[in-house]
Order: sequence, then structure tokens, then C-alpha cells
Amino acid sequence: MGEILALNPDVANDPAALAAQGIDSVSEAGFYLDVAVDKGAQLRIDDDSTLMRKNALKEITSEITTYQYGTND
Repeated sequence: MGEILALNPDVANDPAALAAQGIDSVSEAGFYLDVAVDKGAQLRIDDDSTLMRKNALKEITSEITTYQYGTND
């Protein structure tokens, strides 16, 4: 995670996701790993990184949708 954060210093959480967690996005400047990133955000990943395990990764070519148990079923 450290390398991803270093490559993406401007990464930000989605304000609506922060609000849903009871976090004030205006007064809180930190990045929360367990809260969704801002909608439309693009993260830079170093494909040549020695920290990446290539056998555990695949390219995502479609939109990612998340579901909250009990809400979307």
C-alpha cells in the first residue's frame, strides 16, 4: 500500500462514503484505506514493481460494482 500511496499522493476518499462512516470530509484531511476512493479516481500502479506478485493480479477491464449485504440482495 505504501508504494501505491506514494505514486498517488493526491488520492482522496469519496466524500459521500466518508459521510456514511460519520467522518467529516471538510475537516478531516487524512486518507482512509477502508473507505471508497473518490468516484472516477484513477490510481497509478507500477507494473514493474518488485513488490507486486504478478500471479495474484489480473487486469480489470469492466466496471467494478460493490454491494452492501442486506441492501442489494
